[in-house]
Amino acid sequence: MATINFNVSETAPAQEFQPLPEGKYEAVISDSDVKATRAGNGSYIQLEFEIVSGEHKGRRL
Repeated sequence: MATINFNVSETAPAQEFQPLPEGKYEAVISDSDVKATRAGNGSYIQLEFEIVSGEHKGRRL
């Protein structure tokens, strides 16, 4: 079994993300997947974007 050396009291709590303000953002596709629709009669591409510049750099959506 792996041992993890982690002390939660030394870690800052995660910040709750708010929706991004309306505007244009420079982003890259950081992940993609083809998924089946709920009805099972088709498929769609799910994309994850990562903001690469500006105030929200690093945010993923």
